[in-house]
Amino acid sequence: MAKAQTKQKKAAPKKPAAKPVKKVQKVIQKKVAKKVTRKVVAKKQAPTKKAPVKKAPVAKKVKKSAGHPDPDTAPQRVKKVVPKKKAAPAKKQIPKQAKAAKETKETKDTATSDKVLKPVKPKADPNKVPAKYASYTLAQYNSYLDAVKQWSSKTNQEIKDNLRKNFQSMTGNKDELLNKIADGIVLGQIPRCPNCFGGRPKYNQASGTYFCVGYRDDEDFKWCNKTISTLERAPCFIFPHICFILIPFKKFNSFLKNYQIIKKMKQIQSQLNHQLIGRIPNQMSSSYRKINGYIMAFQNKFSLSKDQEHYDIKILSPGFMKSNKQTNMFNWKVNLASCELLKFTQEEFYHIYLYNCFLLGDFYKANSLQYIQSKYRSLDSYFDQDSENRNNLLLLGENMENFNNFKLQNTEQEGFAGYQKIYVNKKNAYVTFSVYDIIQSTDNALRFFQKLIDQNAFSTMEEALSYYGVTFEEINQFNIHQLFTYSKLSPGNMQFYRQNYQEDYQDIAFCAYALHINQFHRNVPGNVFSQNECQQCNSNNPSQYCTSLKPVSPLKQPQLIPVCFLQQYPLNYKIYDLVCILYHSIICQFKIWSFQDSVERILNYEITDEALLTSQSNSGRNYENLELLGDSVLKYVVTADIFDHYEQLDEGEMTSLRSRLIMNTFLADLFEQCGLEHYVINQDLHFKQIRNPLVNEIKSSESSTLQFSQKADIYEAIIGGVFEKSQSLYEYLTVLRRAKFPISFSQNIFYDFQSIDENLQALNYQDYKFKNPQLLQIALNPKQYDRLEFLGDAALELLAVAYLFKVARRKQQENPKFILNPGILSNWKQELLGNKFMGEQTIKMGLMPKIEEFPKLYGDVFESLAAAILIDGGWENLNKVFGSIYKQEIDNKFL
Repeated sequence: MAKAQTKQKKAAPKKPAAKPVKKVQKVIQKKVAKKVTRKVVAKKQAPTKKAPVKKAPVAKKVKKSAGHPDPDTAPQRVKKVVPKKKAAPAKKQIPKQAKAAKETKETKDTATSDKVLKPVKPKADPNKVPAKYASYTLAQYNSYLDAVKQWSSKTNQEIKDNLRKNFQSMTGNKDELLNKIADGIVLGQIPRCPNCFGGRPKYNQASGTYFCVGYRDDEDFKWCNKTISTLERAPCFIFPHICFILIPFKKFNSFLKNYQIIKKMKQIQSQLNHQLIGRIPNQMSSSYRKINGYIMAFQNKFSLSKDQEHYDIKILSPGFMKSNKQTNMFNWKVNLASCELLKFTQEEFYHIYLYNCFLLGDFYKANSLQYIQSKYRSLDSYFDQDSENRNNLLLLGENMENFNNFKLQNTEQEGFAGYQKIYVNKKNAYVTFSVYDIIQSTDNALRFFQKLIDQNAFSTMEEALSYYGVTFEEINQFNIHQLFTYSKLSPGNMQFYRQNYQEDYQDIAFCAYALHINQFHRNVPGNVFSQNECQQCNSNNPSQYCTSLKPVSPLKQPQLIPVCFLQQYPLNYKIYDLVCILYHSIICQFKIWSFQDSVERILNYEITDEALLTSQSNSGRNYENLELLGDSVLKYVVTADIFDHYEQLDEGEMTSLRSRLIMNTFLADLFEQCGLEHYVINQDLHFKQIRNPLVNEIKSSESSTLQFSQKADIYEAIIGGVFEKSQSLYEYLTVLRRAKFPISFSQNIFYDFQSIDENLQALNYQDYKFKNPQLLQIALNPKQYDRLEFLGDAALELLAVAYLFKVARRKQQENPKFILNPGILSNWKQELLGNKFMGEQTIKMGLMPKIEEFPKLYGDVFESLAAAILIDGGWENLNKVFGSIYKQEIDNKFL
């Protein structure tokens, strides 16, 4: 202790230390001063010169004698230490001025004392990100702090407004709101959960992961509880309020002059909304053309049929689409029947635009004209040539002008006419309802709760009464009107009724909001989204179909509206349901067919759209099936071309040459040269990915990068699809040459392919008469059959795989639930072309003796004999001898 006092006394006279003392004193402020004062006073008992205070040696003796073995001396040393504790009252006798001077001096002395500065918390390292924000880089963390500082002066409402415009969560106190908006400025807005498609995941700034709890849908909370490692976040913009007003056509021309002022702001706002379905083809995204005062557009007519129902849906597109294309969606047969070019006046096109604003507003629950005015894209955006990758499809309907007038002017419609219709409230034309029950105001109050129990909203009367906050005794004598106006009823539907309907109305409807378009197909598993199958829509019971006429689940709080306030929605509910069921899937299929048309223009030949889909975009229908067939066809035509033109090469040299021509790197290079990679869909593309095209900007993002092996396989699949459709090697060679493959074209016996058919007549090879017997001798001679075995291997593979694929397709047509599995097809191919199967057939044909294990020789003889028959008698005789063998084996396995 004496040493510490000595250091403090020596430190005091140093004048140069006075300047840094002031800086340190400003930093530590009050907290440090308090701690320093307590410690310094404890060390220096009093400023007086009393001997007991300064006797440091006494303290040392006490410490040294603490463990002395003599028990008599120990207590005496302890008594000498006790008086030091009684020296504390001396502080009270110190004059205030002297004490202040003493404390000032002691505070200055602490500036150079390491022991006194220990309690001071060090500043955070400015070059290091705190653990709480470990997912940020240093630059991002600094931007985060700047954003927090900038927005700290804003009110909560201003922060919430910008969070709302960026489609982010607006809950929490101001610190939480600041954290959300600062995080959004640094990393971008957080998209919807890719698992439940409704929740907004919460970002963990320490781990860099996202966690989605779920979301509330109608009356129920849909739990997700999914942790997501990464999400693609769009830029977060801060922008002022934008007012965009729908106007009558007569004022439209004058409005266009002022439109450029807000055009850039509208473009900024549109970037906030995106959907990840990749690049949009030109048929959908190009601008509409104006010629001689008319607007040119293509009308695509979709014919829809299911059971005994038939409907037509018309969609406008800026580009041409080939017609006569068919597919199945949710048990509906969808046929693109026609595509014709039409011209519209500007007023007609304006009504089409308004019709889409209002109709899609109902599908996506815009719920107000104000929302449509402020959020929806402008009419001029459909003619903007600078805007890329936007979905410019527009729905066409009947009586569009009347529909628009109903929305703009709330024109009176027919009243209530049963449960099989959609209704709107006369007070608001932008909210659609379905009616599923009616109650009379003179009924007893308990009748209301009994109806809720009958609708399975509650299980018992006690539960229903408890939910509404009343007891049996309170309402037993009430009628329905008295119940609905009873102030103790707490649920929101009752409060809304009391505020809006004060009078006594005779009939009151139980209403439910018409379903949001994304609430259709709710029970489809995530792994089959792209297959467009829904258990409800595929049901044989029409009452189970997805429809807007019934709520998702029984409602505990139905919307209560007097029947006299209801009027019919001016669109048939079946058309409303049909668009909700198919619209998103048609957009996806429109993109697939557009890419198909583009590839057909490159190859000048019709192809199948299946070849342009990867397993990532469609797990059940993709190029992997066609690749199996395409690989076999390409192998054969290359083999036949080498065999025909290089007579001097032996089997090893021919095999080496063929390998170089069909290797993945070579085929992938041809794939890129043709520009086919731009038209392959290698990402999720299904109805759950689509958002409202009038609000959301389609994000300009390409599909995932294809590997070399994928490019080669897709190249084989595209050309293989040509062979599957035509069953002609000449057609195949024509398209293959257009796809830049180096192969000659000639008409000879090798390319006169004939597939195995149902009327095939089997022929034993012994009954076949060779025109050139020398071929048979060569085929059976192991020293000479090498070239024949090279050709026969490829010919038998094409023969077997082509029929195997044909049978699989036939089974798929008979049973739509049957899914072609490339793994199973590949296993069957290996079995049919394996040495064991060919060895067994060689023994049955009497070419080789029977043995337990078949050497490669047996299979080689089988292949060389096939090549000899092909050269001598063509594909017709090859089918009779060898095709009959494979037909019987494949039919037994499949059928």
